[in-house]
Amino acid sequence: MLQRNYGRVLHFASVSGKEGNAGMLAYSTSKAAVIGMTKVQGKEYAQTGITVNALAPAVIFTEMVAKCRPSRSDT
Repeated sequence: MLQRNYGRVLHFASVSGKEGNAGMLAYSTSKAAVIGMTKVQGKEYAQTGITVNALAPAVIFTEMVAKCRPSRSDT
């Protein structure tokens, strides 16, 4: 990408990384790290023609989510 002065990077994050989710400490923390990494890479490569973005979908009902305790706003 650097040699071509062009590229697209897409990281997969989660709204959990931005907002945090009760019962999902490790997941939310790791997704926050992805968001932070994306910001840093975007700044580092801003002048090169390489764009760096993160996709952060909302909560999707999965087995992991089903096992989480509800937050106070959910009760």
